[in-house]
Amino acid sequence: MRRGYEIETGMKLHEYVKENRPTGLNALGAWFGVAVWLLDGAGDECIAAWAHGYDFTGAHRHTIHYSTAGRPFIKKGNSRYYLDQFARA
Repeated sequence: MRRGYEIETGMKLHEYVKENRPTGLNALGAWFGVAVWLLDGAGDECIAAWAHGYDFTGAHRHTIHYSTAGRPFIKKGNSRYYLDQFARA
């Protein structure tokens, strides 16, 4: 059974990420990376999308996990992205 998410944006996720600035960005190259939106009251959830220059694709809700050392991360595209490596946008 799929996990129920707590995040409610009031609009579709692809619309939300296009209309709101991300909280942080993890650059994986000159024009590519992962953007994250941390919403107030979302608990252990966030929204993450692939960043292509100034566009965002593949927006999904993600659960924030914690490593054994206590570092928060999300899983996107079969990779771990640690939230402390995101630059504030």
